[in-house]
Amino acid sequence: MPSAAADDVDSAVKGIRAELHRYFGLPFYRAMFIAAGYGHDVAAFDAAAGEWTAQLNAISERLVLDLCAIGDSQTISQALQRYRRAGAANPMITQIWGTDFEPTLVAAAEDKTAETAARG
Repeated sequence: MPSAAADDVDSAVKGIRAELHRYFGLPFYRAMFIAAGYGHDVAAFDAAAGEWTAQLNAISERLVLDLCAIGDSQTISQALQRYRRAGAANPMITQIWGTDFEPTLVAAAEDKTAETAARG
């Protein structure tokens, strides 16, 4: 799960859009995005062919925030819980380009510690 414990959410969103750009050009991922309900993003990306900034902006904030954990530690925790409820036993945290990974790891570790304590 691409993640960033960051006050500057806009910067993290820009970073993940730059990372996702290449995936929007690959058939498997395009089909996956469409099947997941982001067909509008794929169509907007295609319509912006050759325009780097327009293609980045075609990747909606909704897709980014559904896919990623970006924000304060509570937001990171909520995203991890969302992934777990969906069946991911141990979500893998990855860094978003241009963000500091250490606070993200701390937030994820705090979530795991709270989850373990809740189970007793």
